[in-house]
Amino acid sequence: MDGTLTLQRLTHALDAWFLDHIDLSDVHPPSEENLRNNFLTRALAAFCITSLTGVDPATVAQAITDGFNDGGMDAIYFDAREKTLYIVQAKWSKNATKTIEEGDCCKYIKGIEALIRADFSGFNERIRKREAELRANLLLRSDVRVVLVVAYTGPQDLTEPVKKSLSDFLQRENNVGEQEVFILESLNLKRLYRNLTGSASGKKIDMSIVLKDWGAMENPYRAVYGSMKLSDIAAWGSTASPYSREIYDSSEA
Repeated sequence: MDGTLTLQRLTHALDAWFLDHIDLSDVHPPSEENLRNNFLTRALAAFCITSLTGVDPATVAQAITDGFNDGGMDAIYFDAREKTLYIVQAKWSKNATKTIEEGDCCKYIKGIEALIRADFSGFNERIRKREAELRANLLLRSDVRVVLVVAYTGPQDLTEPVKKSLSDFLQRENNVGEQEVFILESLNLKRLYRNLTGSASGKKIDMSIVLKDWGAMENPYRAVYGSMKLSDIAAWGSTASPYSREIYDSSEA
């Protein structure tokens, strides 16, 4: 097995979670190397959604769109509870050295722009069969946000041309003031491994807090607000708190 120990551990997790769920029937030629590379790319895209949403691997595997004419989009998943649409581009590098290339990023953005235009004519069957779902949840609902997820197994940041392409797209689309319709999640090997260790521990933040003068809102996102003691907030991150590491990791993401 190639790559660093962290990449080997990530590979092991992808095999354990997704080997029985990822469809590879469209991969040609079906050589061992080709099947393996396609599996890891698709499993990485699925892992991103699982780690961001907590949805089980079998369900997420159905969101895979990777293949010929995928418009640069390897997975598309709508989280109905959170009113969030995730669109993933994943790049697997067995040596943990590559990032998202500029050409791949441009293809990804053009694919998303085709979705925005409701032009499904150039997409593969995996995307076309979800046209009604995507029209309803991407185009017609003003309460749905869209998360662009770019993931790669290199430790470095995105290159400046790729950052600019993504930033320009976000600026064009988020043209309604402070409310963001599109947001970006960039997951390099560091963030992927952090998500892996957090998911592997199975330790979720489940804690009670006391809010005064609280209220709730549903739009643009579901939220509860109120006031509380500053000393209580400080205690969340203290070493005495069982969730201090999880809170610290979340603040660093």
